[in-house]
Amino acid sequence: MTLTPHRFNHENLSGAIFQVAPDQVDEPLNDLLFAEDQLPGDPRITFGFSAGVIRRKGEVILLDAGVFAKKTLASLASLEIRPADITTVLITHKDLDHVGGLVDENGALVFANARTVLPATLWEAMDDPDFLEVLREVDATCLRALRCSLERPILGTEPEEILPGITYLPTPGHRSGGHAAYEIATTGTPLLYAGDALLHPVFVERHPGPFKGDDLPDIGAVSRAELLQRSAASGALVFASHVPFPGLGRIHKTDDGFCWETASPPAA
Repeated sequence: MTLTPHRFNHENLSGAIFQVAPDQVDEPLNDLLFAEDQLPGDPRITFGFSAGVIRRKGEVILLDAGVFAKKTLASLASLEIRPADITTVLITHKDLDHVGGLVDENGALVFANARTVLPATLWEAMDDPDFLEVLREVDATCLRALRCSLERPILGTEPEEILPGITYLPTPGHRSGGHAAYEIATTGTPLLYAGDALLHPVFVERHPGPFKGDDLPDIGAVSRAELLQRSAASGALVFASHVPFPGLGRIHKTDDGFCWETASPPAA
């Protein structure tokens, strides 16, 4: 069952989180942990699959695009948002549940009027046959279509305000080809879109170090530590794609690390 989009307000932003694929429930946590981190028993966790959209100062900003264009467009339509209304698309990484909705079944760009921001490393990798060869065919086909369709993408490299009020944060490690998070300024505390850099609260609180869910676990752990420190210091409202729906929360510093607090911002 697809959940109704979760509408919310944060400072001067309004937004919504929408489900892009069914939850993965009862996933064995130990399958993601290295031998030295294995836990007794058979602990299970649930992963959500979400993307988001926010409105700010006349802009409509899409936070990744889901798996299928048809499903993403249906979610946006339920929010009274048309493809032409999207002004900016922020892409975190290569996985199909984040980029699949950018192109339709014919390979055409869905949000043709929007500025699209993505890691420069991903843009380069999308033109590398060796990179594409090891992917599933459905993923490679999507990335090839995206590489052909996108004109003048905005490519992120270093931490910087890449568009007015939008800070690009490189968070490598989760996937080859790169990963990015985005911090969106408001009149108060920011909104931080973490993508998959904060995969689940368990990796915030109990296992913030390397784990098997990242392609480059040691690098991913460094990126995660930096993102946790930044979000705790800023008091950001954090959206993370695979935290159980709607994936909104805040990071707090504790005596021995960090904790995740599920947030319930006011409904839009």
